[in-house]
Amino acid sequence: MKPTLWSPWLSTESDIRSALERFERLFSDATPHRRPAVDVFEADGKLVVEMELPGVDIERDVEIKVEEDMLDISGETHSDRDYTEEGAHITERSFGSFQRRILLPDGVDPDAIEASYTAGILNVTVPLPEAKAVTAKTIPVRATEK
Repeated sequence: MKPTLWSPWLSTESDIRSALERFERLFSDATPHRRPAVDVFEADGKLVVEMELPGVDIERDVEIKVEEDMLDISGETHSDRDYTEEGAHITERSFGSFQRRILLPDGVDPDAIEASYTAGILNVTVPLPEAKAVTAKTIPVRATEK
């Protein structure tokens, strides 16, 4: 078994990420952007982001960019109806601008990120950097006189 680098900060980073997500959800109603449903998971050495975006013109209305350590997915959804007209009974769908920001792990290559759109689902794959193997090294101790 090959040794790998372990960091006590990984669980702390996960806790901070989780707290930031909860904080963002708390104030999501106060922001001008809606938040499409998103799943983020790891599979086959990649971070996978799947976002529900039914009915969007993906090439015209969606922008994906990487800024420092954040994956930023933003865009706008449109309706072909004017729901202010009389006759609307229920209007639950929301239209307008949306944005989601996903924290990326250190060492991600932005040029290797790929995106596809099928059946209303945006799929963004981010190749994860390989864990650095830790090699054993003996550290000599030098005795000094006081």
